[in-house]
Amino acid sequence: VLPYTFRQHATAPLRLRATPGEFVPVTFAITPLTDLGETQVEFNLYDSSEAAIPLPVSNDLAYGVVRYLPVSTEKQSRRWQPGPAMVVPEDRWDIRKAVTRQFWLTYRVPEDLPAGHYTGSITVRPAHGQATRLAVQLEVLPFRLQRPTDLAIGMTYFSPAQYALLGEPAFWSRVRAEFADMRAHNMTTVQYTGIHMDDYERMGQALDLYRDAGFEQPIYLLESYGAMAQLQREGLAWGSNVFYEAYADFIQAFLRQADERRWPPLIVNFGDEFTNRGLEEFGAGVARRLKRIPGIVTAADVNGYWEMKLLAPEVDILAFNNGWDGPRRVNAGRRMLDAGTVATIRRAGATPWLVNIGMDRFSNGFWLWKMLRLGVRGKVEWIYRSYNGMPYDSFDADPLRNHAVYPGPDGITVPSLDYERMRMGLDDLAYLNTLEQLLAQSRDEPASAQAVAAAEAFLTRLDGMVEVDREYYRRTGSGENRNWSHEQYDSLRDEVSGLILDLLGTELQD
Repeated sequence: VLPYTFRQHATAPLRLRATPGEFVPVTFAITPLTDLGETQVEFNLYDSSEAAIPLPVSNDLAYGVVRYLPVSTEKQSRRWQPGPAMVVPEDRWDIRKAVTRQFWLTYRVPEDLPAGHYTGSITVRPAHGQATRLAVQLEVLPFRLQRPTDLAIGMTYFSPAQYALLGEPAFWSRVRAEFADMRAHNMTTVQYTGIHMDDYERMGQALDLYRDAGFEQPIYLLESYGAMAQLQREGLAWGSNVFYEAYADFIQAFLRQADERRWPPLIVNFGDEFTNRGLEEFGAGVARRLKRIPGIVTAADVNGYWEMKLLAPEVDILAFNNGWDGPRRVNAGRRMLDAGTVATIRRAGATPWLVNIGMDRFSNGFWLWKMLRLGVRGKVEWIYRSYNGMPYDSFDADPLRNHAVYPGPDGITVPSLDYERMRMGLDDLAYLNTLEQLLAQSRDEPASAQAVAAAEAFLTRLDGMVEVDREYYRRTGSGENRNWSHEQYDSLRDEVSGLILDLLGTELQD
């Protein structure tokens, strides 16, 4: 919704459907015919009894208003226009005549809220005008989402360096808050950097907070690449034997500390896209030396076909994106986001992950589901949040480019729209995983034969709907847009919910 998006007035209730514990976006826009002044919104829910007893929602509700920021209109261009970018934590805004304003509320369905139907309303109270109400209908589904337990999902995360200026307590408080925020957005790992690996005490504090936050997968330690840069600054030339030996010794010493201090499991992610500097062979050399360390788990992020071919036989985990030609044009236009790349990585003995392919709903939901069926086991996105410039000024070091969140006051995080869509996509994935888990449990039950057949038919149809080659979804020469609509996502989500309830023997209400 843009400032001058005008749509027909809608009077139908906002219909929400979710499982216990799920975060539900509640969005609506206001385009006033006159100045409304400061306009406040209020969200209320009631139980299904005749008494319509109010439900406590304040602890489970985040109010927000979509804020527009300068958004680039072309890649590698200085041209920009206002665009929707972040959800500012406010329940009120000054609304002017003929300028559309979108509110974005996020309701977390309580874990203990019984399944059933609930009614509610959103009250809009302008300073200049009469209050009005939007009806809300919420259906809480009688099952819980089963998320993939073996899937690593995370964001690239830099330690909040600016907060260190406020003292150690403020710094670690910010790290704790941001780890909690990532967990609430369905992350199971963190691609972490920003504390030197030989600063064992502070690294230990970070890893303790990582464990406390409840991340399910090993930490993806990008600081392993930072350690190579540190040795280079100390005068050790990359590619020299003395460098290779010093780096392997450095990592081995770190892993001894990790074992002695009982840190959470970690992945030595030493490869930060060597294609960008034409250092593919150097990256393979590092990988071979690290491979000699007993018990090590190594990973590299690649963005070129030649880099992928060299590193896949030498690492445990190889994360890839669509790639580019590189400064030496060694990749000759070869793109990688397809089934062939996954198969190549697996044949070489590595586990394929995805890196920096998008924070949109499709990439983190239905398309990721398709890639999991091929053997992908992880996905990491750039970037959670950066402090390389003023957080709300696009003209200062491009700080607003590709961020998931922005730093807010009093330790809060201000989410981008992409970050919220990413959570929605990971919920789509969780619904599909729940369906597949129930399907596997129901195949030997004669009473479930009809529901099993319907679920299998749906998954076969869905597999055919999703093209694994991401080039397919780029705009064609005729201008055709193959991206999915919001209505298509909702329709598929409802269909999956119905199939889950059929397998459970529970009827889905209309």
